[in-house]
Amino acid sequence: MAKLFDLGHTWSIRKEAHKVELEIFFRGMGGTQDCVLALAKLAKAEMLPVQFVMVDGFEFADEPILKLCGEASLGLTYYSMNTTEDLAAIKAVLYDFQTDPDYSASSWINDYGQYGKIQIRSRVGSAKWSKWTYWDQEISAEVA
Repeated sequence: MAKLFDLGHTWSIRKEAHKVELEIFFRGMGGTQDCVLALAKLAKAEMLPVQFVMVDGFEFADEPILKLCGEASLGLTYYSMNTTEDLAAIKAVLYDFQTDPDYSASSWINDYGQYGKIQIRSRVGSAKWSKWTYWDQEISAEVA
């Protein structure tokens, strides 16, 4: 999947900035609706990426378990001077499942039941990708 999201060269604003990439996988029936909700949440938090790609109905060649139950994927690219802090802030926004009053119950992007099936992995620079985590695994890892 990492190769799918490698869209080519992106330029950072500052040479000292580190490239931060996130791959977000949504299980279930949400499809691109979940991707749109994630981008809307990031936009509201003023954390839009410099580059993103959205894929609907993606099948993972190297992830047979995920292949059977996934509907959509989102790849995000950021540049950061403080990668640990910025990555934690981005994940906090993505893992926030509280209904947003700006997206009323009648809005088509307000389906947190589907959005809650989010899985995220990330990497900084050319490091290895982290393992896929659900929001509750991320919180457990921080507490331990």
